[in-house]
This record gives sequence, C-alpha cells and structure tokens, in this order.
Amino acid sequence: MAFLTTGTAFGAIGSALTIRFSVAVDSIQMRFALDDPGATATLALVTDRRGSASAAGALSAGFHYPEGVLAYSGAAFTALTLSSTAPGFQLDEIAVTPVTPVTPVPEPGSLALLGPALVGMLASIRHRKAGAA
Repeated sequence: MAFLTTGTAFGAIGSALTIRFSVAVDSIQMRFALDDPGATATLALVTDRRGSASAAGALSAGFHYPEGVLAYSGAAFTALTLSSTAPGFQLDEIAVTPVTPVTPVPEPGSLALLGPALVGMLASIRHRKAGAA
C-alpha cells in the first residue's frame, strides 16, 4: 500500500486518518513515524468494531522513519481510524489480512441419510406400480 501521512502539511495538527476497506479485514500491521519533539507521543487505532491498539514513539524530534510497528488482530473490521498525540504521523508498509469466507460443507451424516431415503422412495414407487397392475 502507498505511503500515507497526516499532520501539519496535510491537515490540522493531530488530525485523525480513517481508512476504509472494500472487504472485511481481521488484521493489520504498519510501520510508523511520529513528528514528536518530546519523544512521548503515541499512535492509536480504533476499528469500526471497537477493536483498538496503540504504540509509543521512541525517537527524538522530527520524523525518523521507521520508528516502530503498530499491529492489530481481532474481530473483523471494514474501517479504522488512526490518531496520534503527536502533531503528525507517517505510515508505510501497511499489510492487511482479508477475512477468508467460510464455505459450508455438508456433514457426512446428512449425505449418509440421503442414500437410504432415495432407496425408500424408489421402493415405494415400485410397490405402488406393482399393486396397480
């Protein structure tokens, strides 16, 4: 995914960034950098399913890239909002894992019952035809 940044150059200081996905996602991982003169800022994310994660910046003033990794894995989501206590942040190497759809598979017991049911129906039809003749 492309490099994303927010902050003084792209919006209000401390502005949030919302990312929406076209399919459900159950995990995300990204590298980040914070514009953090005091090296005390955090980067946080909240999903549209109320999942959350955060990571702290640990480098000195200005953007130093990459500073750390922010990751979340949990309930499937289609949007997340990132925010920081720093004036701005940068994201790169964003990796997501889409939810794999589950295809229902018939249980063997259901198929086993289908065979005798068909045999019984055929026997009933033959019995009726024999009785009518």
